[in-house]
Order: sequence, then structure tokens, then C-alpha cells
Amino acid sequence: ANATVIDGVPASTGFLNLFTTVPSVEATQEFKVQSNSTSAEYGRFAGGVVNVSTRSGSNQLHGSLFEFLRNNVLNADDFFSNRAGIKTPAFHMNQFGGAVGGPVVLPRLYDGRNRTFFFLNYEGTRWRRGAIYQGTVPTALEHQGDFSQTLNAQSQLITIFDPTTTTANPAGGFIRQPFVGNVIPKSRINPVGSAIAQFFPLPNLVGDPITHANNYFSNANTRVDKDDGNVRIDQNITNNYRMFGRFDTSFTQLHQPDVFGNAATPGVGANGDISFRYYTGVWDHTVTISPTMIFNLRYGFARFYWARNTRSYGFDQTSLGLPASYVSQLQIPVF
Repeated sequence: ANATVIDGVPASTGFLNLFTTVPSVEATQEFKVQSNSTSAEYGRFAGGVVNVSTRSGSNQLHGSLFEFLRNNVLNADDFFSNRAGIKTPAFHMNQFGGAVGGPVVLPRLYDGRNRTFFFLNYEGTRWRRGAIYQGTVPTALEHQGDFSQTLNAQSQLITIFDPTTTTANPAGGFIRQPFVGNVIPKSRINPVGSAIAQFFPLPNLVGDPITHANNYFSNANTRVDKDDGNVRIDQNITNNYRMFGRFDTSFTQLHQPDVFGNAATPGVGANGDISFRYYTGVWDHTVTISPTMIFNLRYGFARFYWARNTRSYGFDQTSLGLPASYVSQLQIPVF
């Protein structure tokens, strides 16, 4: 419900009011948070306004470089990893970039001191982190249809019933007979179901000694590659007329972890790989008409674009034993 305004132009858009620009610290001149008593120029919000102004160049050339580092070598082990005997999950983060601003000077062609200024900024982020996951997967016996060791927390056998033995119960409802030994005969196991079951990894932890719950642990890699950049040009046309233009772009590639590490979902996680692209721009004109009157006109542009690649896209569903006549009717080839 809040509004974010950068250089006087809304920096969010869409029905979710999503940010399209998050200025780098190096590109931020000042900011102000207004929670009430705002003027009529601010709208499209029910909460507060975050008002940000970006930096511009000056008559002197100035620049900066920075690097921010985090690494698992410097971290303590996670509690659950330590308990499972697994070393510290990978975590590598590099946030780096630079900024430069000054007058626009073209030797022998144009001297922009006191008139034309530029400011350039770039920031990159590279993020690698193990995503800790602990859950339950079928045991080696259960993979084969053998549930003779499948117990509940009270050490009671979880009975597997044969659906073909369903009969009416004189007392009401229906009854079924359990499989002998709580083992499903191999001839009764559906080949498609058997093929699907092979994509569950085997346990890599002992888990609960009775129920075998929480018998699988993963710290598969999560990867984020992010690049942000902006350029701003200021022009003093006259002493009373100034204008500037700014353009920002941001590109982020998010790679979710492949928790189960199997061929059905190579390099892709539960939500798939997602590309985020954001663009914003502003063109501002300020005319000083008199000591008590200023005319200001701004044009703004904001756009966000997401591309989500479905998990396991391109998977051959006929490899599970599903008939081609059925697969041909499915819209998306996924596991």
C-alpha cells in the first residue's frame, strides 16, 4: 500500500505494486519517508511515500569502487547440518560495483562544465548458497512395495490393504483385506507408478528409528546472478531552465535448488528458474518562472517482466510408460 517515488516518478507498477527500481547506495543522493501530510503531487498509495533522489554529476570528476564479500569459510555451521554430520553449506556472496560522475567533456568539440553532467552506476551481485532441506523419502524396502517395516510413532504397522478385495460390510461401509506380510506383489505394482518412484532418492540419513521420518537431507545450491545499472544526464539549458534524464535497468536470474538431485529436474527447483527484468526512466524539466513560481514537468516509465521456466520443462512423459496418445494431449512437457 506504499508508494516509492524516485526523482518524482513512481518506481512501482502492476497490480502487486512491484518495485521496478532499487537504486544502489552509490546512486542515491538522498531519501525521505513521508507517512502523512503529503502534498497533492503524491497519489496511488494508502500508506506512506518513500521519496528518493538520485545523484548527478558535477564540474569535477568523481568515482568509487566497492566490493562486499560473504563466504561460508567465515561462518559457523548450521545447527541441523552439524547434527546431521554435514559440513557448512556453501555460501558465497559477492556484491560489487562502481560509480562515476562529472562534466561531459569532448576534447576539441564540447566542454560541458557548468552545463552538461553525467552519472553512471553499476552494481553486480553473485549469490551461491546451499538450501537446507530435511524431509522424508521412501525407504529401499518401500521402493519395492515392501511395507513390512513401515510403522507409526506408536510402533504399530501401517497396514496396506488390497483394493481388489473390497466387499460390503454388513455393519455398513466397505472392508478390504490386507496384503500378505504387508508387501505388495510385484505383479500388482503399476509400471508407471514404479517408474515415478525411481525419481525419489534413497534415504541418506537414518531418520527416526521407528517411523524413518526425516531420513533425507539436502543442501542443494541456490544461485542468484543480478546486474543493475543506471545512467543520468543533466543539462542546464539556461539559468532558469534545467532538465535531466535517467534510465535504470535491472536483470536477475534466480536458480532454485534441485533438492532431490535427479534427472527429472536438472538444475531446477520447486518453483523453476525465474528471470526478472526491470526498466525505469524519467525525463524531468524544471523552469524557474519567478522567485515564487516554478514549473516542473516529468515523464516517467516503469516496467517489470518475469519469465518463469516450469520445473523439469521438456521432460519426456512417455519415458514413464504413459501412452503417447495421452501425452500428446498435455499442454506442457513436465515431470
